[in-house]
Amino acid sequence: MVHIAGLGDARIDELSAISDPCPLPGTEKKRTLLEKERLLYAPMSGVGGIVYDKDAVYIELQGSHSHKDKTAEATEQEELVGKLIGKKQTVDEQIDEQEFRLFSDGVAIKSKDFVQEDEMASGNEDDEDDNSGEEDDSGVDDDDDDAEEE
Repeated sequence: MVHIAGLGDARIDELSAISDPCPLPGTEKKRTLLEKERLLYAPMSGVGGIVYDKDAVYIELQGSHSHKDKTAEATEQEELVGKLIGKKQTVDEQIDEQEFRLFSDGVAIKSKDFVQEDEMASGNEDDEDDNSGEEDDSGVDDDDDDAEEE
């Protein structure tokens, strides 16, 4: 029987002996520990591949000795990311500067010269909305302005 303060008496069902994790200095010291010999209970200490930060928990997946041969796909991906990082312009600026030739002797068409039909239609609708006959701040109808322009 074991008495636990605040809990009372408890019966022991199983008991096993483990070696002392902090042996006395007089015993022989080992230079390295095998993985199965590491008996350490130290939560929040950063030992064992888990690092605790103020805001997050990081799990170390690969150690410094885990080198893998890179596949062709991985190197291609790294090369693509490197090219994207090395660019000095935004993607929109790069798209605006792209040229297209329909015929080899034809004029190069830039994407910024091309206006889509829906953009033109929305631009015309905005113009029509401006001339809808509503009064503006001057108190004069837009229809009167149109008559003066003609």
